[in-house]
Amino acid sequence: MSKPFRGTINIDIKDSTPDWEPYAQPMAAEGAPSVLYIVLDDVGFSAMEPFGGLIETPNIKRIADRGLIYTNFHTTALCSPTRSCLLTGRNHTTNGMACITEASSGYPNANGHIPGECALIPEVLGERGFNTYMVGKWHLCPEDEMNLASIKRDWPLGRGFERFYGFLGAETNQWYPDLVYDNHPVEQPSLPDEGYHFSVDITDKAISFIHDAKAVAPEKPFFLYYCPGAAHAPHHAPKEWADKYKGRFDMGYEVYREQVFAKQKKLGIIPEYAELSPINPYIDLKGPNGQPWPALDTVRPWDSLNDDEKAKNPEAECCREAPPVMEFDAAGNYIQGWGGEGAGYEWPKDEHAIHIDYKGNVWISSAGGPRLRERTENMILKFTQQGKFLMQIGKPAQSKGSNDVTNVKGAAKMVIVSKTGPLVMEMSPLR
Repeated sequence: MSKPFRGTINIDIKDSTPDWEPYAQPMAAEGAPSVLYIVLDDVGFSAMEPFGGLIETPNIKRIADRGLIYTNFHTTALCSPTRSCLLTGRNHTTNGMACITEASSGYPNANGHIPGECALIPEVLGERGFNTYMVGKWHLCPEDEMNLASIKRDWPLGRGFERFYGFLGAETNQWYPDLVYDNHPVEQPSLPDEGYHFSVDITDKAISFIHDAKAVAPEKPFFLYYCPGAAHAPHHAPKEWADKYKGRFDMGYEVYREQVFAKQKKLGIIPEYAELSPINPYIDLKGPNGQPWPALDTVRPWDSLNDDEKAKNPEAECCREAPPVMEFDAAGNYIQGWGGEGAGYEWPKDEHAIHIDYKGNVWISSAGGPRLRERTENMILKFTQQGKFLMQIGKPAQSKGSNDVTNVKGAAKMVIVSKTGPLVMEMSPLR
């Protein structure tokens, strides 16, 4: 906070008195504690061990057992609104975050820009002598500022954080993340076959941020905002963690709800008189013209699912192996793969797949083998899991065939451009 100059200024410096206090760095109060603020994305209230869930969190449980557990949380149910509330203490609509930043509407309550008068925790603590760091998922940056030509006023370093390492948007590949370091994009320090995972990377970076300051000012407190992306889509759990939970959720989501509900009563998290709501509490509601409740918004009873559907149930997402990542050379030949059940073998020739080599060539693999379709200049194509074309970034330089790549029923989910070698693409095998 600014302070007035209390020195004296005369014509001769020997008759003047300096005052350095208005220009001194802010100092935290003696004994001020450091703060670790962890935000786990898309982790349900009943997921973790301290709240009766089956996900083992021994360190969080140890802290919870020694401290306080809060059970009355005003949820906003989406990423950006929740994060803005957690960092400002204000309602999401006051923050201009009525929805995620990608769905901003241009109205004051949903413009995707947190007003300057809605101070974030790092902005407050930074003025009170704390170092402020952030690692992981941000998702408070409007789309018009999510590029290197933007003003960056809503990037982490523009909102009070001294250091940042993570990604700006809603989600990213946990083995090949879109990394931003402070205010510039960077390549990941290693590859998955060398043990890389985003969660480990941001943890190492957070420790290095703390060490950098502690080496100079060991008593200075810090605020660390730690936001892993692992529990959010695309659900890229390391294999050793997925293996650890294999079979743990085979009882199905209905039995899981009952088990956790009973545990929460025993822990005192919910009162004894609480009743478990049905899995479809609104199933009997009708639309204004008598329309039934939408089938897509209805949870099917566990016993009505077949074995394949049960294997893909949402409660077992943490046990799912990652989709295979395939690497191809400039000629479209398969080099290697890892992760998931598609790793380590070439794609069957009767299944469609899409890949791009390091020269920007788009290849289509099908029954006839790899075929060159387009040459691109830094072009990125996005597809749904069913192969439906979503969007294109960049323009193709020239066409190499009559078939439109956007109509191919491929299996690509996201195309990732590598600047140092063959493009690596995340893919899901067709079923």
